[in-house]
Parts: sequence; structure tokens; C-alpha cells
Amino acid sequence: MELQRRQGLYGRIFRLICIAFVLNVAMVLNATTVNAKFDPLSFFEKNTTFFRDFKTFRTQWFAVEDRMFSIKDEYEPVNWAAIRDSAKEVVMKHERLMVKFARDCRSARSKLPPAEAAQAQHAIEIVLEYLDSVGLVVLKLYEISEKLYKKTLDPYAYTMSDYNDDIRHFKKLYEAFEKKGKALNQLMYGK
Repeated sequence: MELQRRQGLYGRIFRLICIAFVLNVAMVLNATTVNAKFDPLSFFEKNTTFFRDFKTFRTQWFAVEDRMFSIKDEYEPVNWAAIRDSAKEVVMKHERLMVKFARDCRSARSKLPPAEAAQAQHAIEIVLEYLDSVGLVVLKLYEISEKLYKKTLDPYAYTMSDYNDDIRHFKKLYEAFEKKGKALNQLMYGK
């Protein structure tokens, strides 16, 4: 009887030691997971083609922007149809870029542990906000190019006042884009 009681006591003590050990290991693992340093730059470089895709997209976007805003004279001969088509292509590439980026990030984030997944989600949201602001800028470029193209068909369809209003709106969108760019640089490079 005494032997059975001791075995029961030792069994309970052994179980308590095992539970304490498991809890201790869980707390240590949880602390290292929470304190894990998430690097958004390496996350995006490793799991997406965002930087390469954005670099080619940005080259096309700036080419359209330069062609539109390098025109000095209202009567300068310009192929607005070509500029409009280029702007439309930039808008479509932007849409594909956003979809591909979101899909790549969703897939990569699902493979991360919970603490890193939360940090990755925050980084993804910042990049998507940046891409959204880019989308508003390129869409406005397309709208302006479309209106200027229609002006070649009907000279009174789009006045200089309308153009100046659109340019002011474009500049506001561009300022918002630059703010999002600063937030993105802060996230990626800490600057």
C-alpha cells in the first residue's frame, strides 16, 4: 500500500516536472519568435519579383510622364494616340503588378510563423498602399492623355483651364505618392 502511494506521488511529481519543462520550453520558443527580427527587404526579395517588375514598370511610367510633360507649345505636333496607348499600357501593367505582388505575398506569408506573419502583413500593407498611390498617378496620366487625344479630334473639348485643373490634381496625387514612398523607404531601409 505504501509502495503504491509513493509511486502515485512520484508519478504526480514527474508529471508536474514534465509540465513545467514543457511550459518553460514554450515560453523560451515564444520569446525567440516574438523577438525575431523580420527583414521586409529580404522577405520581398526572396518571395516576390516585385523589385525587378517594378523597375521595368517604373521605366515605362516615367517615359510616358516625360513625353507628356516635355511638350512646351500647345501647337507642337504630338502623336497623342501613341502617348494615350502607352499610358493605357502602363495602367494595365500596374494592375498586373499589384495582382502578382499580392498573390506572391499571400503565398509567402502563409509559410511564416505567426509573429513574423503579422510583421509581414504590415509590410505588405505598406507596399500595397504605395502601389495604390502609384496606380492613382498613372491612371490620372492616362486620363490626361485621353483628354488631350480627344482635343485633337475636337479642339474645344478640352480647354487650357481643364488641363491646368488636371495638372493640379495630378500634382496632389504625386505628393501623396511621394509620402507613401517615404513610408516605404522607412520600412525597407530605415531611412
